[in-house]
Amino acid sequence: MICIVPSFLGECNLNPQPEASRLLADAGRLIESNPDSAMQQIGSLFYPVQISYTLLQ
Repeated sequence: MICIVPSFLGECNLNPQPEASRLLADAGRLIESNPDSAMQQIGSLFYPVQISYTLLQ
């Protein structure tokens, strides 16, 4: 039982913001054509509530 718990936790994705890679890739594509939107994407990495708010607009 003791061996199962650490291995299970090691397999779990504990990344609190799994979409960070996608947001950074989107920001990279936007940086030349629309720098404000790129900065908004980067800023949303640290404020998950902002992501939802910007998607609703």
